[in-house]
Amino acid sequence: MQLLDEFDGDPGRPLQAVCLRCDAPRTVAWTAVCSGTPPCIRCDGARLDPDAPHRVYLVLFAHLGDVGVYKVGITHCVTDDRLRVHERSGGVVLDTMQVRDRATALAIERRVLEHYLPAAAVALRPDLLPHGGTTECWSAHAGRPNLSGAAAGRPL
Repeated sequence: MQLLDEFDGDPGRPLQAVCLRCDAPRTVAWTAVCSGTPPCIRCDGARLDPDAPHRVYLVLFAHLGDVGVYKVGITHCVTDDRLRVHERSGGVVLDTMQVRDRATALAIERRVLEHYLPAAAVALRPDLLPHGGTTECWSAHAGRPNLSGAAAGRPL
C-alpha cells in the first residue's frame, strides 16, 4: 500500500492510499493500519480477513546471532506457506497458536515483542529472513516465550 496523502500526525485522519499490487484505491487511517487492517481488501481477500482465524508463531533461527534468534510473527490460517518459508530459510517452527482474529494475533505478538526486544533486540540484515521480518526477532539468550501463556496474560 502506498499512502497518497501525507501523514500529519493525526492517527485517526483518513488517508488516501493505493494498493501497489492491483492499483485499487483505498481510504485508511493510520490507527487502522497499525491495528491489523489488511493493506488491500481486493488482493488480500480471505488470507487477511481481519475477522478470520489467525495464528501466532514462534521460530528459532539457531544459525543467526551468537546463540540463535527467536522470531515471533502472525499469519492467516488459509495455508502454512509462511511457516514453510521460515523453515526453508533455516528456521525451526517451535510453536503455533490459533486465535480468533487478526487483532488478537497482533496483540499477542506485540506483548511478546514488548517483553523481549528492550533487553535482547538484534540487528540483522533484512535479507537474512523471509519477508524482512528482522524487527520481530531477539537473541535467544533472553529466553523463549510461551505463546499460550502470553495469550492468557501470564508472565512471559
